[in-house]
Amino acid sequence: MSTRKLFIILSCVIIALLAGTGVYSDDYSFILHQESKASFIEAFELSNSFLSLPFEQVTHVIFYYFCTEESYWLLNVMKIFYVIACLHMCARFFSLFMEEKRALLISFLFIFYPSHEATVYWFLSQYLMVTISMYLYAYYLLEKKHKGYALAFAIMGSFISYGSPAPAIALTFLAWRKMSWRESLILYVPNFVYTLYYLYTTKIMNVGIQRIPEGTGFVHLCKQVLMQILSCIDALMGPSFFLKLYYSYQESFILTLLVSLICIVLYKYRKKISCCTEMKIKLDKDLLLALVLIMCISFGMFAITGRYPNIAFNLGNRTNIFSCLVLVYGLSFLNNKKFYLVFACLFISIVGISFHWKKWTQIQDDSLEAMKSSLANYQGSKTLYFVGHQYSEMGSIDHIELFSGDWVVNPMLKLTCGDKYTAYPLNHNYRLKGNDYIDIRYNTLVSTVDDKITVYDVEKRQLFDLERDAINTYIESCDKPKRHWTQLLGEGFIRDSILKLMPRLKYAFE
Repeated sequence: MSTRKLFIILSCVIIALLAGTGVYSDDYSFILHQESKASFIEAFELSNSFLSLPFEQVTHVIFYYFCTEESYWLLNVMKIFYVIACLHMCARFFSLFMEEKRALLISFLFIFYPSHEATVYWFLSQYLMVTISMYLYAYYLLEKKHKGYALAFAIMGSFISYGSPAPAIALTFLAWRKMSWRESLILYVPNFVYTLYYLYTTKIMNVGIQRIPEGTGFVHLCKQVLMQILSCIDALMGPSFFLKLYYSYQESFILTLLVSLICIVLYKYRKKISCCTEMKIKLDKDLLLALVLIMCISFGMFAITGRYPNIAFNLGNRTNIFSCLVLVYGLSFLNNKKFYLVFACLFISIVGISFHWKKWTQIQDDSLEAMKSSLANYQGSKTLYFVGHQYSEMGSIDHIELFSGDWVVNPMLKLTCGDKYTAYPLNHNYRLKGNDYIDIRYNTLVSTVDDKITVYDVEKRQLFDLERDAINTYIESCDKPKRHWTQLLGEGFIRDSILKLMPRLKYAFE
């Protein structure tokens, strides 16, 4: 099979995996934001939130302008386009170090690795996949002596994400080792400029997305780095990873059985249809060091923020993508027989995960339609509190968020029922203290409550009033979200260790 045919097949697989998915989480906020723009030209204007990420305004945010409540098809088209483009860019990079068809398969696994699928299915979260892919491609272009194009991709890759220093620094190191220090500057200088720009917009202008907190101590930073390392092992090859595989296999028995049978047939006749020539890949120590460097720098970046432990479930799993590069590179050294077995096991999981996102998309759409119908003739309170469908459930773990945060619930309600309503979630992340409704995770005021609140139960599709004195009791009666397997355990060493490293997670275990 030729490399071109394999790329076409994988592109068709990508279309099948992403078709039927929708919009999630912050997507709704940006659809609402862009809906207020008077013209397409105005939609290009950078908001304060994206002043520190100007290129993402062009690659992603601008497309929210064309979305309506009934039509999100353009976002799906763009999601598919970016994933296929990233497959091509990653494969070109890895083809410098291995056979082209093996490079394609490795790149597919990197993009769809089960521990970070939010970077694929959640449109706004694709920025990390895109910034890494652009920098990998910039290195490839530099290796091929296309310096102008390499510089262009390095600029785009830098200004699309605050996570860009990790691939920029690591690939600058690789270019210095493989080429020369002068050529390596083509990859580094754009990111150095972006770093200065990011610090200026966030710390001096005080706009954009803040990711560097004030007054981070050395001991605190060391704890966060250790948390990054341990949680990365858990998410990529530990209990969380194997739970994700197990639960993804259960998403659809018939679909899993069908994909498994196809994989068995392909494996049996692998010699006749082999995608990769059996050849021993020589370990490139410089490449290995560069990929490890990407992982280590990402640990440092997320440790500084103090907010992003590596988790296999929930939309926060996007941070795992940096560490996956060195993992999939390690898989490339397997012989064809072992590689196909690993690929098949992961591919079955990838299909199951895709099925999960599609099922949840349908639940989202049905819930919004029911909400629109329920509130059509409602004349009561204009402030509503939502319970039910907080997260999708993948086995015993809560996964994709829906009515769990005010940044999702409020724009969803306004898009569906108009500006006359304001919405807040009602779940274990919130408590009433006096008249103040508090987000206990960040200790921030969400709203103030008078004598009672009006609650909308998304699953039962019912409205009811709840007296102020009964709010906390009602919250305690609701199912507590479980976003990590350690929440299923009782008190003990593991839980105590987590809280010592990241005390702010105490709310998750109470």
